[in-house]
Amino acid sequence: AGLKLNVFDAYINVIGGLRLDEPGADLPVALAIASSYRDTPIADDLVAIGEIGLTGEIRSVSHMNQRLSEAARLGFQKCLIPRGGSEKLEIPAGLTVYRVRNIREAIEAALDGVSAFSLRSVQHEDETNYIHYEWVVNLIG
Repeated sequence: AGLKLNVFDAYINVIGGLRLDEPGADLPVALAIASSYRDTPIADDLVAIGEIGLTGEIRSVSHMNQRLSEAARLGFQKCLIPRGGSEKLEIPAGLTVYRVRNIREAIEAALDGVSAFSLRSVQHEDETNYIHYEWVVNLIG
C-alpha cells in the first residue's frame, strides 16, 4: 500500500484486554496503522469490516448484514467493506457502504477519498445502494 513500515516497531493495544481473533478486525487495525503513519485521522463516522489476505486483498467475512446493522445502530454513517462476497447485503438506512478490493484502496478511501467525498453533496448510488470505490475516486479526482 506504499507505506514504508519496515523501519518501525508497531504495538497494537486493544482496550479492555479483548482478544483479536476476529478476521473482520484486520482491516480496522491496518487502517489505524496507516492513519498513525500518515498522521491523518480517520473520520469518526467511518467503520471498516474485512479480513486482509497475504497479497493485500480485502476478503469478506461472515454475518456481514448483522455487522452493517450494528454499525448503523451505533451511529456510523460510512462503512468500508470488501468488494467481493456472496452474501446478499441489506444496507441499513443512513449507512453508506464503500466497497474496496485491496488495502491500498481501503487506505485511500479511509484517509483521503471518503472524507473528501463526504464534503460533496452529490451521491451516486446504484440499485444495490452501494457506492463503488471507482466512483469515489472520480468524484474527488
